Amino acid sequence: MASGKRASLQRSRAIVHRRILANGVAPIPARTRALVTSMVAARPRQHSAQTGVILAHYTELRSAGGMQRMNRHSAVVLAELASDLGISCRILSLNDTAGHHELRVGKLSAAFEGFGRNKIRFVSASIREARSAVITCIGHPSLAPLAIPLKMLKPSSSCWVHVYGTDAWRRLPYPARRGLRLATGIISISRYTSERASEAQSLENAAFHLLPCALDPEIGRMDGGTESDTAERVPSHRLLTVARLASNERYKGVDDVIRALAIIATHFPSICYDVVGDGDDRPRLEALATSLGVRDRVHFAGWVTEAQLATHYRDCDVFVMPSRCEGFGIVFLEAMKFAKPVVAGRHGGSPEVVEEGESGFLVENGAIGELTTCLCRLLGDNELRTRMGRAGRDRVLSLFTFAHFRRRLREILLSDTSLELPPEGAMR
Repeated sequence: MASGKRASLQRSRAIVHRRILANGVAPIPARTRALVTSMVAARPRQHSAQTGVILAHYTELRSAGGMQRMNRHSAVVLAELASDLGISCRILSLNDTAGHHELRVGKLSAAFEGFGRNKIRFVSASIREARSAVITCIGHPSLAPLAIPLKMLKPSSSCWVHVYGTDAWRRLPYPARRGLRLATGIISISRYTSERASEAQSLENAAFHLLPCALDPEIGRMDGGTESDTAERVPSHRLLTVARLASNERYKGVDDVIRALAIIATHFPSICYDVVGDGDDRPRLEALATSLGVRDRVHFAGWVTEAQLATHYRDCDVFVMPSRCEGFGIVFLEAMKFAKPVVAGRHGGSPEVVEEGESGFLVENGAIGELTTCLCRLLGDNELRTRMGRAGRDRVLSLFTFAHFRRRLREILLSDTSLELPPEGAMR
């Protein structure tokens, strides 16, 4: 009899999980609502004796990429905030290796559980914690359907969904759009992403909160060079891009730079181009460089250590990534921290990071002539590079440090809760 009840409950959980994660489903009906409630009632709650828990959901935390880096920043801030509030923090990562892990950003750390892409276990763990949650964070729009059962089980919990770039610009399936509408607020990395997400997901009445990406503390502590160092460097005519070389991310514009390189070489014979990053599109880019006769000028470095990355930034003259749909562009911040002028695409969220004519230039993606002109101008003018590099570094330090990110995220999360920090606890 007991085994029959367990089997029935397991079937019920599977039904709920499929309905939560399926694409294009209708609103959860009354029967499913009852199943969710029975699932929670059947499992002991771990935090019943405490005042609550901050519950966070991410697609991935440990891999490379701008979104993953922002996830890590968010996770450690949540863990610190929970500690300051005297409550627990439960961080769940769908795609990371199954088991318990710890991550560190600067002086902050956070423990989290990975689920090895097991959606059933991931959703089950989330629902188990739902009634104890006082603040819920959903770290990707693809996970927004989780807001439906979470808000149903704990309507008083504040629920926040993070949106980044292209993933939020396309029309999402109904469950994700429904979850976004149920959220207390949507946290966006740029105004451009807010506008695109609002239009694509029909979120005219949603409350968007701007939270720009931040410079990673590890990069921030590395020596970016003094102004005099930058001014006195002998130009090496070296360009740099840091990006994933994925076939679904050709919009980054690496092929544009390779095409421009063939023209630039006629004006700057010592020009070379370092590409840091790897992916399935690398063979195509290598073949393109070979066909244009510049293969010996393009160095594909693959993935590198943080120390090696810092060396690449220090050694380059200009950082270039003429992307056509960047949600933000954390690599721009890194280059600017090292006082390097940036050439970015005049698209997406890039203009919110790189100021045209101040910290660099903005070009149209695919406009090889415009890209070539900007790069040649910078390569041939050491004073201009120094001025733009200095302006970029000042901009990063005044707006985009991890301390700015940390303070802003805490302000957002505490704006819709009755929780109060203890005296002197707002920023330790």
